Amino acid sequence: MKKIISRSVAFVTIIIVAVIIFNKFDVIKKCFIENKAFFFLIVAVYIVGRLLDGIKLKILVSYCGANIKLYECFGLSMIMPLYNLIFPNAGLITNAIYLKSKHNIKLRHFASVSLLRFATTIALCGIIGIIASTIFMIEEKEFVLLWPVVVYVTLLCASICLFIVPLPRINIFKRYRLFSKVSESISKFDEIKSDKRLIVSLVLIQIAISLVFMSRYYIVLRALSFDASLIGMLAITPLTVLTNLINLIPANLAIREAVVSGGLTLIGYTINDGLLVASVDRAVLLATVLVMGMWFFVKLKYSANLVVETNTVEETRVNDQ
Repeated sequence: MKKIISRSVAFVTIIIVAVIIFNKFDVIKKCFIENKAFFFLIVAVYIVGRLLDGIKLKILVSYCGANIKLYECFGLSMIMPLYNLIFPNAGLITNAIYLKSKHNIKLRHFASVSLLRFATTIALCGIIGIIASTIFMIEEKEFVLLWPVVVYVTLLCASICLFIVPLPRINIFKRYRLFSKVSESISKFDEIKSDKRLIVSLVLIQIAISLVFMSRYYIVLRALSFDASLIGMLAITPLTVLTNLINLIPANLAIREAVVSGGLTLIGYTINDGLLVASVDRAVLLATVLVMGMWFFVKLKYSANLVVETNTVEETRVNDQ
């Protein structure tokens, strides 16, 4: 039932995006078709964002004992949103299977580094959101971003708890294989989260990714001939980053559009303006993901590495014991 609902929402959102683009086609044609520089600039900015995500992945998997080339990590970061179009978080799951099959990275270790990635991202979202929102409200002399600030403070507090408070072990059930693996994953997380050099690297990359997100929406606004405030865009950027981090339905269709349009209304735009910006951004991104995602899917022989061979599984079990 949940799958039917999520896919129905995704389908309806695609229809809505198509209708918005069709109704505003004259504006979009003037901005992106007649002036192709804007289109390619948005594509270039998005690719830079995926490259930064690939760098982050490379750093994280190195702590799992794998030395993977940046080209491959970049490819995985491009394939992930492609699979997310099919099912929520499918890209993360298939990447985990791919890395286990090709590079023998244990799933529980990948889960540990993914949790660290999640924790650092929400921490930076909280910090950037609080600072940018405060500056924007001081400049505008209006408390229009109070509820986003509450969200950002909550995110920051949650991330601090993940870093400071040790996660509970399930030692009482350790004799069971599943709980043993969960316990090992928690231990791995506690080990890597104390690595200050790793944390600083992830923080710097996440700051760059947040600036890329802000630039993307800023360029779309300028392309559509809207005035745009950089600090205003930075204030709502963490909300859009979160929609990229947590997928509730395929590719978070409808959710991201709602967050982007809702965030833009808080800094002075109308709902229609927000929906137009979100729809144009989604259309450009979909085109980029479909082309580049499929390219890397073929080049990395992705599907061939989504099946863990029996002998590999047996070897892994021996190594685990």
